Amino acid sequence: MRKITALLTIASIIIYIFTALVSAQIDEKLGTIAARKSVVKVTDDGWILTQLEVKNNGSVPVFKIEIYEYYNPAFTLGKNVTIEYNGIERVQSIPAASGGQFILEINEPSKIEPGQSFTIHYWSRSEKSGDFQIPTSIVWYSFTFKENLLRQNIFSNGLLTHVKGQLEQAIDQILPYAVSIAAFTATLLVLDYMRRNLRKPSQRIKDKRLFR
Repeated sequence: MRKITALLTIASIIIYIFTALVSAQIDEKLGTIAARKSVVKVTDDGWILTQLEVKNNGSVPVFKIEIYEYYNPAFTLGKNVTIEYNGIERVQSIPAASGGQFILEINEPSKIEPGQSFTIHYWSRSEKSGDFQIPTSIVWYSFTFKENLLRQNIFSNGLLTHVKGQLEQAIDQILPYAVSIAAFTATLLVLDYMRRNLRKPSQRIKDKRLFR
C-alpha cells in the first residue's frame, strides 16, 4: 500500500511539473513580441534615420506599450518621432531625453492584435564621420492570461552605422562620371579595333585582284 501511495505521489509531482512547464510555454507564446531596429537612411550631413519595428507574434493582444529608446549619446537628437500603424503616420514631439535615452509611451495604437505591427522612426545627427554604435531598445508591454495582467519586456537588436566623410562623399560624386568616361573610352577602343581588323581582309582581296 505504501509503495502504491509513493508511486501515486511521484506521478502527481511529475504531472504537476509537466503542467507548469506547459503553462509557462503557453504563457510565453501568448505574450511574444518581436522588436527589430534598423537604420533606414544616412545623409551626407550626418543625419541618421533610425527605425524600430514592434510586432505581436503571440496569440493575444498586447497593450500599455512603452519603449525605452536608447540612442548614441554623442548624437544630436531630432525634435520629432513618427509612429506608423496601419498605413497612418502620426508625428509627435520626442519626450525629454538625457544620457542617450528617452521613454516613449505608445498611446496610438493603444493595443496591437496578433500579427499586427507598428514602427517608430526618428532622426539623430553625428557631427563626425566614421562607424557608430546604435544601441538596443527595450519594449515593455502587457497582456492578460487567465484573468491575470502580466507585464514583460523584450530587447531589440543593436547595430553599427557608418557616416561618410568628405573624401568618401567626393568619391561617390565623381565615381559615376569616372565609370561613364571609362566605359565610353573602352567602347571607342573596341570600335576602332573592330574597324581596323575588319578592314584588312577586304583590303587584301582588292590588292590580290590588282596583281592578276
